[in-house]
Amino acid sequence: LGNGEEAVKNYQEALRIDPKYFEAQLYLAREKYKPAETIKKQMADLGISDADRKKKIALDKELVGKLKEALPYWEQAERIKPDDSDVLDVLYNIYSDLGMQAQATRIEKRYKELGLDN
Repeated sequence: LGNGEEAVKNYQEALRIDPKYFEAQLYLAREKYKPAETIKKQMADLGISDADRKKKIALDKELVGKLKEALPYWEQAERIKPDDSDVLDVLYNIYSDLGMQAQATRIEKRYKELGLDN
């Protein structure tokens, strides 16, 4: 209901009780990824002026930090449910954004195994 911090606490408590509770892990991962999505949108809205380029560089550094913070939550979601296409999609995007090519390639192979590479 718009209270991300409270939601995170609830998801963490649910996972403490049942570490394999996929929905709690997924929603926790989504909450942790929201700051990165916000930064990506801000970057996409910037123009090409010198000021915008400088701002984009600063935002990119912030984005990398937020992606690194969110990544373990998504990797845990994949461990719980390795066939979930939403999890694979976000992991692929995070790996690509962080330049983690080997991991992105692993996700591509997983897509093929699951028949999701259309």
